[in-house]
Amino acid sequence: MTHPSRQLAIVVASVLAVVALAACGTPTPITSAPAPAAAEPTPTPSSTPPPFDRVDLACDDLGTAESFSALLGTPVTERNPLASSAAVSESMSRYAPILVLGGLICEWSDDVPSSPLVLSSGHGHVGVYVIVVPATEDGWQYYTDMGYASSNREQYCDEFGCVIEDYTNGYWTSAGAFGGGTGDTLMARLAAIADLTAWLTPPEHVVVDGPPYSDLCTDAFPEYDVRAITGSNAPFEQLGGGGWSLWGNAMREASFRQCGYTAVDEQSNPVFGARAALLPDGADIARSAIRVAKLPSPPEPLDADGPAAFIRCGEVDTRCIVDVIIGDDWYEVTAYGSEAGAVPRGARATAEDLTALVIERAGA
Repeated sequence: MTHPSRQLAIVVASVLAVVALAACGTPTPITSAPAPAAAEPTPTPSSTPPPFDRVDLACDDLGTAESFSALLGTPVTERNPLASSAAVSESMSRYAPILVLGGLICEWSDDVPSSPLVLSSGHGHVGVYVIVVPATEDGWQYYTDMGYASSNREQYCDEFGCVIEDYTNGYWTSAGAFGGGTGDTLMARLAAIADLTAWLTPPEHVVVDGPPYSDLCTDAFPEYDVRAITGSNAPFEQLGGGGWSLWGNAMREASFRQCGYTAVDEQSNPVFGARAALLPDGADIARSAIRVAKLPSPPEPLDADGPAAFIRCGEVDTRCIVDVIIGDDWYEVTAYGSEAGAVPRGARATAEDLTALVIERAGA
């Protein structure tokens, strides 16, 4: 009897071989083979190990730098997705909740910084990304019930490249290829990759631990304390959010929380802001992210008693971000100015005091 992991390897090699042949001639649509009745995969660590792996695929199963270079017509290499994200975004990486959920993130690209989860990043970028997120206790039911997902597979190509979103077998796969190749060839390769989840055992549904607070704003970042620390009498508006996306779904499933306030002037123009974010069970991801953080500057240890904290500030004292590890959780505190004004007490002093507030409220 063929071992299941060997069975999967045969499927991967067979499907990708078909796509390789298609790339040499007229592109041929890839048809999914039926999933085996009883597959018991052997866990394989991904290139960026999350706290626990729930996807029985590794980046090497999806392709190599050489094969993707041939597909795109430009040399690409395998990249650290957290480092790529850190090169285009200052805030907590949108990859972080995906990794906390045990997801798989792979990237092969050129040296133009980019992240598929950050809009308008990486113009001129050439590369391939693959993200696979396993379902938690309610799968994607919350979103499909609301009508956000119109089908099990959505795909499109434009002048920049091709993207596929697939919801199969309890896995949400998002994959894209940009900067080279032809639409048919790119989509055939992405479809072949997305088809692989049909061969996996459906993920065991888990319940992710919730945050230590019922409400982050009320319990850890209350407006009256934030107002006292910033020294402002300006009106405050609370940050909003919403929408349908892979990373937004992962944030919800991973119990991510954030609370932010924007001070506004008489014309309701934003002047400065303060924000706190919490990712439960994100400590391991935080340690990896801090090592590759670049914006607005490389991190430096915050000289303070208590939990490990690292601060990143811009050249001008208008924006500072502090990453704090408290127990198993990752907190991020930000103080920032705007074109209309600066943080009254300075971004660094304010960020440090806001961090002390969060640490105190967490009981650390």
